[in-house]
Amino acid sequence: RALKELAEIFRSVGLKTKSNEKALEGLSKVEEVVLNRKAISPEYVQDALQTKWEIYLVMEQLTQAIDTCRLLIQLFPNSTLVDQAMVKIGQANLEKGQYQAAITIFSSILRLPKSDQAPYAAFMVGEAYEKMAESANNKSYLTNAMNAFQACAEKYPNSLFAGQAIEKVANFYLKMQDYQRAADLMQNVAQDFPDLDNMDAMLLKWA
Repeated sequence: RALKELAEIFRSVGLKTKSNEKALEGLSKVEEVVLNRKAISPEYVQDALQTKWEIYLVMEQLTQAIDTCRLLIQLFPNSTLVDQAMVKIGQANLEKGQYQAAITIFSSILRLPKSDQAPYAAFMVGEAYEKMAESANNKSYLTNAMNAFQACAEKYPNSLFAGQAIEKVANFYLKMQDYQRAADLMQNVAQDFPDLDNMDAMLLKWA
């Protein structure tokens, strides 16, 4: 973990060669844990796999990071780290422009019996559809995105992502010059979500 953090620091200041050097050193250490996993406590193996995919992300090796996440899911399907691994896979696919794959992964998180990542995953389904709409210039994807954001706000009203999701929908209506629907949405927000973090911004949009 220390080597991973050093790799992040070196990369953040532009020392890519030094960063990769520390990352590879870190990988060699966690790989020893993974290879000897039958003789090591499962919690340490899971920690090693998490550190391994984080190192790959520092190195911008998304395919290897995804493979490591999948290995964790395969070896420890009931691990508390599974949803975190799935989030990393979804994020990596999103970065690679593989939007449909990202949607599939984030949607899978929503089907888990219990996951702290569910509100984030619901929001990211909308983000992925929005990026698809931008890249393909396809309005149907934009409709899917707005439906996903709406579902995120309704299903997880107390999450940090509810306000962001509603703002996305409001901006969509304003962009389409559908002011009546935007006003109706803001009125409903003021009534249904009075404690929303960005209520000031919502009231301004309503005005």
